[in-house]
Formats: sequence, C-alpha cells, structure tokens
Amino acid sequence: ESQPDLVSRGNRVLQRREPRVPTLTAMIGQHRAARRLRLLQSADRIIPQVVDEIAFQTRRNLAQRALVDIIPFKREDEAAIRAGARQLAEGRPERVELSPRHLVSAAAYALAMGRIAPQRLSRLVIDKLNSEPQARPSRAELKIAA
Repeated sequence: ESQPDLVSRGNRVLQRREPRVPTLTAMIGQHRAARRLRLLQSADRIIPQVVDEIAFQTRRNLAQRALVDIIPFKREDEAAIRAGARQLAEGRPERVELSPRHLVSAAAYALAMGRIAPQRLSRLVIDKLNSEPQARPSRAELKIAA
C-alpha cells in the first residue's frame, strides 16, 4: 500500500474511533508548518553562516581561493540588480543593463514584487538573454580566473 493510501485509511479509522481527534493529515500538516516556522526563525542566524561558507571560505578546487575572489560582487551590483528588478516588474527590459547572472537575480526580485505575471516576466527575461550578444571574457580575465 502506498503512503497516501495508508494515511487515508488511518484517517478513516481514527475518525471512527475518536471523532474529535485531528486527522493524521492535519497532524502532519501541523508538524510541517512547525518545522517551517523553526527554519524561518533560525534564518537570521543561519543565512550569514551559509553565505560565509559558500562565498568566503577557500576551496581546493578554486586553487585555495574563495568564490568571492573569483566572482566579485559589490554593493553597486546589488543596487543595479534591484534597479533592474524594478524595470522588469514594470515590463521594461530594454532599460535593464545587467550581465546575465545579475539579470536572473533581478528577475527573482521582480517576481517577488508581485507586480508582473510570472509567464510574462519569464518571456521578457528569456527574450532579453537571447537578444544580447554574449561578450567573451578577455584573455586577461581568463588568466585571473585560472
């Protein structure tokens, strides 16, 4: 028997014996909600640790450098991404001047704003990515990254 079938059968048995007791489905939903709440409550403590581990710790496969040394990210980048998100949310991708990696981040922010339909945003971003020729990195940039 599959798990949904077992839960459904368990709900029926429980409701016949104890009609005032919450169903298994309700109890499982409450448990999941409690886990999500605990996760959200720990976000202020956990997120900086995750960012530190991903961005600032050196990696053997990066020649003992940190990701932030190879792919720099500045406050100006964050401001440009947020400005791009506002333009995307208004349906004006032609005004957005971002690299592809930043354009994807701007799209995530625009989606979170809730001012543009997901399908329309997706179409705008894909069209923007396909319309702009991708600049190839110079030899000096490649040498720095290596």
